[in-house]
Amino acid sequence: MPRSSTTAAEFKELSVNTPHGEILFTHEIKHGLKRVYIRINNDGKVMLRSARMSINEARGIILSKSGWIQAKLAEKRTNAVFDPLQNMHYLGVQYENQWIFNEKMGIGSVKIGFQAGKCVFEYNPQMMRDEILLEKLDGFYRKEAKKIVPPLVEKWSAAMGLKQKSVTFRKARSRWGSCSSKGGLSFNIYLAKLPPECIEYVVVHELAHLAHHNHGAQFWALVGRYIPDYQRLRRSMKQFAV
Repeated sequence: MPRSSTTAAEFKELSVNTPHGEILFTHEIKHGLKRVYIRINNDGKVMLRSARMSINEARGIILSKSGWIQAKLAEKRTNAVFDPLQNMHYLGVQYENQWIFNEKMGIGSVKIGFQAGKCVFEYNPQMMRDEILLEKLDGFYRKEAKKIVPPLVEKWSAAMGLKQKSVTFRKARSRWGSCSSKGGLSFNIYLAKLPPECIEYVVVHELAHLAHHNHGAQFWALVGRYIPDYQRLRRSMKQFAV
C-alpha cells in the first residue's frame, strides 16, 4: 500500500473591513479539512481553519460571522484577567508580548527575548497550541530562576550564618518558596516575575525557616534584621500572579 503523506499547514495574516469594524485574522490552510472552523484564542486572536480557498472567500466567511466575532471579542475584554500570552512579568516589569511567526524554525520551537520594551516570542506556528507556548514560558521562568536565586542563597546564607541542605525549583500556584524539615529550600520558578528586592526577601524568608520552623515573633524578628521593610515587600508581591 502507498504510504499516506501529510501536508504542513499554511498560515496567512489577513484582515477584512466589516460593519462592526476591521477584523484581523489568521487563516490556517490545512489539506483535507472538510469543515470551516473559526476560533477566538485566549489572547483575542481570530483564527480561521479550512482547506485551501481564495483570500476573498476567507474574508467572506469572516465577514459573514463578524457580528458573532466582535461579540466574543467584547466578551473577552469584559472578562479579561492577566493573560500570560498577552502580557508577562519579568523582574517586576510588565511587558506586552509580541508574536513573530518564523516557519524556518523547527516545529514546536520558541525563542523568547526582549526588544524595545516588549517580550518577543519568535516561533513556528505549525502545530503550536496555547498550552505549548505556556510550557515554553514556564521553561523561560525556570531557567531565569535557576540563574538568579542560587547566588542570592549563597549571599544571604553567609550573612545569616545559616546553611541549607539543598536548593530546588518547582512550579507552584500558591507559594513562592518553602523550607523542609530536613533543611532543603524549594523555590517557585515564578520568582523571576518579581522585582529583585522581593526575590531577596523570599530567599531570606526561607533561610530564616532553617532557624525557626514557624512564623512566630522570633522568625519575623530574624527576617526584619536583614530585610527591615519586609512588610512593604510582602504587600507589593500581591500584584504578581504566581
